[in-house]
Amino acid sequence: MIYNRHRLPREGDILIATVKQIFDYGSYVTLDEYGGMQAFLPWSEISTRWVRNIRDVVKEGRKVIVKVIRVDQRKGTVDVSLKKVNDDERRKKNAEWKKIQKVDKILEIVSQKLGKTEKEAWEQVAWRLEDKYGDVYIAMQKSSKEGEKILLDAGVPEIWIKPIVEETSKFSEEKKV
Repeated sequence: MIYNRHRLPREGDILIATVKQIFDYGSYVTLDEYGGMQAFLPWSEISTRWVRNIRDVVKEGRKVIVKVIRVDQRKGTVDVSLKKVNDDERRKKNAEWKKIQKVDKILEIVSQKLGKTEKEAWEQVAWRLEDKYGDVYIAMQKSSKEGEKILLDAGVPEIWIKPIVEETSKFSEEKKV
């Protein structure tokens, strides 16, 4: 599971969501990057064109790329839009999502090996790499090529370093074949 250090997304964020329920007035989606948090996709934000049936555009279980248009901090509710995401943002988010999934898989495998939780892996490894290098995926790739120094410089605890380097290099080798 992918963990985010913020409780709620910010307005303007581009996120991956899964359509859960469809109604005449909109749809409920779960935000995959926020641990399945529920958000509302209003009917008016589904498409730039006129749509007779909402099910022509969104289907239950389908992954969609949405933009956060409203966040109510008090109530903890989020509204999203499908029509405000352009093609360039969609392409960038798809590429970023694939990288996030790889990082999550590596952290899941390593946390199981060490008997830790995935949340601990995100807190002790991913977020520290993100703080130091800006991108967790690139930092992990560097660690497989340049060694453990990358992880040490970011302040990753010793227990995580060797397994992370090993798993990251395995993922890199699989890609080359």
